[in-house]
Amino acid sequence: MWGWIPRHFYCVSDERLNHYTKDLNSAVDRISHVIRYARERIPSLTIRYTPEDTVRSQWKNVITAASEAVRAGSDIISIADTTGYMIPGTERNMYDFVRRLKDELASMQLYPMIAVHCHNDRGLALANALEGYRAGADIIDATVLGLGERAGIVDLATLLAVLANDFNENTDNRWNLKKIPELYRLISHFSSTPIPVNFPITGKNAFTHCAGVHTQAAVKNPLHYQSIQPDLIGRKSHISLDHMSGLAALRYSLDTIGETDVNDELANRILFKVKEVGQTGRVVEPDELSYIVRYLKWGTAAAPETAYRN
Repeated sequence: MWGWIPRHFYCVSDERLNHYTKDLNSAVDRISHVIRYARERIPSLTIRYTPEDTVRSQWKNVITAASEAVRAGSDIISIADTTGYMIPGTERNMYDFVRRLKDELASMQLYPMIAVHCHNDRGLALANALEGYRAGADIIDATVLGLGERAGIVDLATLLAVLANDFNENTDNRWNLKKIPELYRLISHFSSTPIPVNFPITGKNAFTHCAGVHTQAAVKNPLHYQSIQPDLIGRKSHISLDHMSGLAALRYSLDTIGETDVNDELANRILFKVKEVGQTGRVVEPDELSYIVRYLKWGTAAAPETAYRN
């Protein structure tokens, strides 16, 4: 691993330079001076330079700044999609940008590491980051919960899960992905940022099955309705009970709480109550299911006229 990595960013688009009444040459001189100064003071530093708003800057400006930054001693050139501007499958896609930058720098005998920094303004940060990865980017910026300016950047857990599951990028087990839930709870608490229930990988509902047809299939084989195994990141599949649940889901949930002696008549009464709760917009969690079972076993609730079967 690297030690301290100073990150130097300086925008080189004509629009920004004009705003600050600077020309490209003076900007590049300043960029190079700062990098050389850092390199001379601490030769072991890993130095990263970012042309801010890279993907919307004039190409010639980006190449001029990036090449001079590398010659001055920068180890990493970062491609910043500062406003979430890139869209896969269009002319402004990250794959082509990374390939073009790498090829043009290589033609000058310059071979820095390439980083991609993708903002999520259009909800495409992960897609753009993976495009950069496929094109040969060495570094992908990510944060827990995708925290960052405005809509944030790439979510760390989703990125790592996809790289490990779909690109075989954890065969040496250098990432302990089972720590992800703990990490997310910690950051969520101290950043006062709740984890959205429908968030991929780390959200409460990410591996939860509710609908009757889904739960029947998921109980037999979770991969019928999951493309990522939850144990990859230290989680488990979960069957949740709500207004769409059927007897298959109920029986599975009853087994998980140790209620294995429920007859069909009682099961239908329990399911009726579960559906009542589900109609309010809530799901019935295991603790609440235990209360419902005990109440209907020993209480005076009447059986519903209609039995719900699935």
